[in-house]
Amino acid sequence: MIGAQPPAVPGLEKMLSPGSIAVIGASPEARRPGGHPLVSLRDYGFGGRVYPVNPRHREINGMRCFPNAMDLPETCDLALVAVPAAEVPAVIGDCGRAGIRNAIVFSAGFSEAGAEGLALQPRLDAAIRDSGVRVVGPNCVGLLNLRERVFSGFGAAFRNPQWKPGPVALISQSGGFAYSIMAFCQEQSIGMDYMVSTGNEADLTAIDFIEYFLEKDEIRLIAVYLEGLKDGRRLRALGQRALEAGKPIGVWKVGNTETGRKAAVSH
Repeated sequence: MIGAQPPAVPGLEKMLSPGSIAVIGASPEARRPGGHPLVSLRDYGFGGRVYPVNPRHREINGMRCFPNAMDLPETCDLALVAVPAAEVPAVIGDCGRAGIRNAIVFSAGFSEAGAEGLALQPRLDAAIRDSGVRVVGPNCVGLLNLRERVFSGFGAAFRNPQWKPGPVALISQSGGFAYSIMAFCQEQSIGMDYMVSTGNEADLTAIDFIEYFLEKDEIRLIAVYLEGLKDGRRLRALGQRALEAGKPIGVWKVGNTETGRKAAVSH
């Protein structure tokens, strides 16, 4: 039935508004996925605690570096995972054992990466299922929460501390496209409070975040870049809910042409 609503996904509040973040695969090199968040979270106004995790370093950027998620001094709300793809399932397992319930996996090399990645994908799926960790990604650039200065990602979108906030949430399966849309909107003085790059969607999907932002009073428009989805009925139900709430959902659906299908394969 179109009007039926599934239960809301738990834990997304801490995913988007964490008080503490572990950067697993932390790097002293600011241009690397494991190094960029250490700089942006420190310098752009994040008010929470940040912990580098990497057994090859004792200190990064003046911060003590921990060998493993289970060695952290507190249970973090969120882990940013920037390790080689083959190590990601074990890291997700460690997060579960450490009580970390949310993770963003930057690492690529799974179902989008040919036979080797397809072979690795079931290990990641099993780690997510067994650990109880909710995962954004893999193969994503992360998320922004400008209201609370949470720069939980890497790349061009996370190098600009001057993004204009506003009552818009952007959800994109492509990180590069999300950055382009943010830049174009800034030129037109359109601000965004949130940007979420969902990547391969091994666990959490664009639909989960649409549902979340529908309930955020400060968000008046949800913009979505969608390459594909697994639950069209749920999107229809959320569309009905959006109509009732007077909160538009704008969807740019790609993958309908040969060129678009080739681009969508990247996730």
